Amino acid sequence: FTKAVTTGRKARGDCQVLTDQGPGGEVPPAPHTPTATFAD
Repeated sequence: FTKAVTTGRKARGDCQVLTDQGPGGEVPPAPHTPTATFAD
């Protein structure tokens, strides 16, 4: 999830939306943990 990682904290919300809509290739196959994916 490089796009989300580069945008930092705000990416968490985008990440959830992307996961819900399920665009192919943009979301990891398994549900990701925001705390693990985006370090504060």
